[in-house]
Amino acid sequence: MTHFAGHFQDVADGGVCSGVLYRTGWTLVALCPSGRSPTELFGNHIDLRSDAEAASLRLGHPATRIPIDLPGAALRIRAAATGERELAEVYRDTLRHCGSAFADVAAMVAERVPEPTVIGCSLGKDRTGLAVALILTSVGFPLDSVVERDMRARAAIPACRHGLSAYARAHNTTRVELTQRCRTGGRALHHALTDIGAPDTFLLDHGLTRGHLTTLRTALAPRW
Repeated sequence: MTHFAGHFQDVADGGVCSGVLYRTGWTLVALCPSGRSPTELFGNHIDLRSDAEAASLRLGHPATRIPIDLPGAALRIRAAATGERELAEVYRDTLRHCGSAFADVAAMVAERVPEPTVIGCSLGKDRTGLAVALILTSVGFPLDSVVERDMRARAAIPACRHGLSAYARAHNTTRVELTQRCRTGGRALHHALTDIGAPDTFLLDHGLTRGHLTTLRTALAPRW
């Protein structure tokens, strides 16, 4: 877990701490045999998985679905497991084609603060990382700091060993490969976000209102 000034908690494994914005991997949460999932304590869930992903593994709690689904992205991410340059291209394409969905995610978080909201995709790594990074850089967190915290969140994902193993079997891969994928992506995330210019302008251009942006800045802005 990583913590931003008491206002943002970055949770890769479904844990709960005080704050208003969280991240997780919905597939890992669903597959981990932990009894009552800690995420049930949240009232607000945003599910970024594609229609096919959501249909194959349904969550045990209601979630607002905002699919971020770029055809072929999952295979490209797997192929680029250790290649930051290739992964950056996937991230750029995702931002280019799914900008309105990312704006919708930011708007949903704004509409629900100060209540906590948890955002998740399948593993809580790529789509979730992009969504969280866009929100945080838009409210004033330095990109380098956001990328550093993102890598800490990725590194926490393999701690859900049972869930990761079940995910690996379902996706014809190995836990070792998934763990390796969780160690990369920092430079790719940095390059992709740098290329879009000002992240707040990116979100505004794709449908986020200035009122939503003001709300996010009030609730999440860093206080040093």
